Amino acid sequence: MRRWLLVLAPALAVTACGSQQSASRAPAADVETASASPTPAASVIPWIDAPVAIASPSPTPLPSGVPLCSAGDVTARAGQHGVGLGSYHLQLVFLARPGVRCALRYGPLVVGIRANGTTKVLSPANSEGYRNPVVVVSGKDGAEVDLSAGDACDARLAHRSDSFPTARVSLPGGGAVDIAVPDGFEAICGSAASYFESLVPAPAPRASPLTASIAAPATVARGAELDYTVTLTNTGAAAYDLTPCPVYREFVTTATTQGISESEQVESLNCSVVEVIPPRSSVTFAMRLDIRNDQQPGPSKFGWWIESADDSVTQPTANAPLTVVSG
Repeated sequence: MRRWLLVLAPALAVTACGSQQSASRAPAADVETASASPTPAASVIPWIDAPVAIASPSPTPLPSGVPLCSAGDVTARAGQHGVGLGSYHLQLVFLARPGVRCALRYGPLVVGIRANGTTKVLSPANSEGYRNPVVVVSGKDGAEVDLSAGDACDARLAHRSDSFPTARVSLPGGGAVDIAVPDGFEAICGSAASYFESLVPAPAPRASPLTASIAAPATVARGAELDYTVTLTNTGAAAYDLTPCPVYREFVTTATTQGISESEQVESLNCSVVEVIPPRSSVTFAMRLDIRNDQQPGPSKFGWWIESADDSVTQPTANAPLTVVSG
């Protein structure tokens, strides 16, 4: 678990929750949206350019004697679906056929099939950052893929559509399975698929005492610097350490009919003047994200979170509305 610290400096105020509105906690994660105006500059810890390279974990080898799943080894169906934060998500579920034990790995090639039979690649095969294969066992363990698409691009807002009633998913052992999507998968704003993940629910993580909120402008020009602030609030009864200094990820993702474009950076907080966040107090950090010159204009997903290798604790996360403009 990453832990936090904060030292009071004359011009860098730590604000007690009693004197400043504290960030409230979202039900499933510490997610806050943009406030009406940025924190006054006098109380903001300055941004520093401290990029961090996060090494991809070494992938876990396949279990001995377990083959990769092919098309004849599994059945597949559409599962749960829903919309949130400008994205549409569809769960694709994979179960082993009777007597089968096999493994699924990487992010699969997913091809959408329109009602007229024409096709489009919804997500290319992907192994970057991959960690663990998923073993599916007949009558026991299954796997899933999250197929997602933008839901707020200009074409979608103009009521244009590119819907796919069938998703064809390639399997690592060979072949592909066709999955019927009763309401159709809408992909006019671009789409992407996750890796194969286990259907077995992971233990519920503990909630961090930290919450995060963003104060940011409503628009940013592509090729420009997005300057904003993130306020971390310690809702706990004990001081929170910043040792080692936390690493955060920030991103702006825009989905259009031209595809998905993303500006993303991984940086370290400015901990040179910060050692502890006192109980029920807040501290505000200045942030900066370079928006790519080729970022697509339009409504975008804008988010920030603390990176951590400890999955047993829910790390603070924040999102805010943002529109990228041509400039």
